[in-house]
Amino acid sequence: METDGNKEKAGKTKKRFWLDWEPMEKFNFTIAVFTVVYSLVSIGLYRIAKNSLVVSQRAFVFAKSANVFNSAHVQTTVVRPPNAPAQVVVTFRNSGQTVAKNSTSHIEFVFGSGIPSGFDFPYQNEPSKPVLIAPQSETSITKAISLEQLAEVESGKTLMFVYGENSYQDVFGDWHRTEYCFQYYGYSLKPTGEIEEYLFYTGPMHNCSDADCKG
Repeated sequence: METDGNKEKAGKTKKRFWLDWEPMEKFNFTIAVFTVVYSLVSIGLYRIAKNSLVVSQRAFVFAKSANVFNSAHVQTTVVRPPNAPAQVVVTFRNSGQTVAKNSTSHIEFVFGSGIPSGFDFPYQNEPSKPVLIAPQSETSITKAISLEQLAEVESGKTLMFVYGENSYQDVFGDWHRTEYCFQYYGYSLKPTGEIEEYLFYTGPMHNCSDADCKG
């Protein structure tokens, strides 16, 4: 005989997922799932679009080149006293579509037979004063080198490496860092036999940007 207790238990039997649902329950569940999926897809697309915008429009500063300004050899458009010390110049370029704000730079030298094993590329001096680099434009940083050191480099008695970094903020508020290293390889001559330009190529390490840089 079916008791009242059995009837109550039967009435509380759980519905099987989907199979025992009423049409309206299925409809509401479908709408809820669709809403969640649509929201997640929309958020994902928004993030992709935002990242694409940032990548395509943000500033990107890199070390373009290194050179030496030496009044004794190279004649430049800058008028300098004949006894002025030689200057190593590193030029940075913003190849992005927007300005690079608060850009600061370091420049250091390494002399010897090569970059020592385990060298951590220390900075002995404070970074340069913050500057603004317009899109598709350049800025430079300099450091003096003695004529005695330069003569040893020119003669091949010692190798010379120029290294440092540039830090800057893009218009989206994110900070970036570019590390660089150049190695001196020689110089080109004018038909008169005078030095026309000092030649630097990318160094063997310490060339990276943002997440690719160690530390």
